[in-house]
Amino acid sequence: MKKKSLIIHIVLIIVSVVVGGKIASTLVNEQGKICISKPFENNRNFFGVNRFAADVQWMLFVNYCGTINSVNAENAPIIYKKVMSIIQNNPDFEQAYEIGSLMLSVETPEKAVEILKRACDNPRLNRNWKLPFLAGFIVSHHMKDKKIEGKVKKEDLAEYFFSLAAQRSSPPEPHVISSYMRAKAQKLIGKKWRGIQVTSDRQAFLCALIDTHLENTIRPEGAYASSFNITSFGKMTIIEKILSVAQSLKEEEKDNQNVTATIDKMKELVFKNSHICEQCLTPYGPGEKYCSSCGAKVEVYGTCSKCGAVKKGKYCSNCGAE
Repeated sequence: MKKKSLIIHIVLIIVSVVVGGKIASTLVNEQGKICISKPFENNRNFFGVNRFAADVQWMLFVNYCGTINSVNAENAPIIYKKVMSIIQNNPDFEQAYEIGSLMLSVETPEKAVEILKRACDNPRLNRNWKLPFLAGFIVSHHMKDKKIEGKVKKEDLAEYFFSLAAQRSSPPEPHVISSYMRAKAQKLIGKKWRGIQVTSDRQAFLCALIDTHLENTIRPEGAYASSFNITSFGKMTIIEKILSVAQSLKEEEKDNQNVTATIDKMKELVFKNSHICEQCLTPYGPGEKYCSSCGAKVEVYGTCSKCGAVKKGKYCSNCGAE
């Protein structure tokens, strides 16, 4: 009787495991219909406990990392394989993307970017701006090849990731915007910008700032040229940043004809209806005759044609002239 009872219990356990596995598989499939990150998971499932498996793998990975002194050509493929296995079982594991890519960033930057690209493509992580920023940083600082896989230019890829980070950072963090603008500037060095040869990093940066400002203010066919609007760099507005960079350039490269031409183009495109000192590019107010920054004589504006007082409205408050 005892033997028969034992057999029945064993059979019931086996049946329960099989049925439970089937139910778990069905639930996993149903989960795929409502979980937008499900397509990024491993096709093989551990009876519906992939994410638990990822947690176990992560603990084993951390333990493995404690046994190595540094990342090198020998252990980099092992690290890559372990990280990929973790994020395939749990595509929403943000820490695995970040730590794994940082470990691989110097030895195998292409693999690090591949890992981060998966994170950027995951709609569940579309509010994380740090992962695309990290991808852009690795591309711009550690990738040696000018083209990725013989097709995508390094500067284009860096700009793409920094742009993505800026879109997801609300409002965009100053260092994200700065990195995005430098990636745009790198694409201009050695080329012509609006007919002017770009010869230095700072000149290219100024050109990129001007282009971005125009993209934000001009709406082609009723829409913005970019999907996010850069209006400030921390405490500085983009206009103030343009002036700041132009002032530095004018001071440091005053004999560079390309820089002079770029500044003249800046005045035409950005400050056409503004009033700035020709000598030091400092803005000045109505009625001022001399620049408060460098003392140079400036063109007076905003005064009454009859008495010379500063006009505050349609009529002069000093003499009543229109």
